[in-house]
Amino acid sequence: MIRIVRFANSVATAEVLFELYKAQLYPATVLELLKFGVEYPDEQLRLPIIALGSAWNLNGESVVPFLGNAAGRRTLAFTCFWGTWDNTCRFAAIAK
Repeated sequence: MIRIVRFANSVATAEVLFELYKAQLYPATVLELLKFGVEYPDEQLRLPIIALGSAWNLNGESVVPFLGNAAGRRTLAFTCFWGTWDNTCRFAAIAK
């Protein structure tokens, strides 16, 4: 079962991964994220949902997939893996 995790403040990727580990969760993969999007299509219209468990090298930059919206339409896009996430970002996670 996928859990959605959100932080009250801005948080770095390393902090997200550490907090997930402490909560005995692991970051969802793109397949798990897509399954969540099919089951709960309106969730991504509220705030983005990121899958840190699937990272790729795209033109020399590490990126991860996320479900979001553009002008009210559901989207799957990619964003930089490293950096700081603001409190509007949510993370898909799976119980260990």
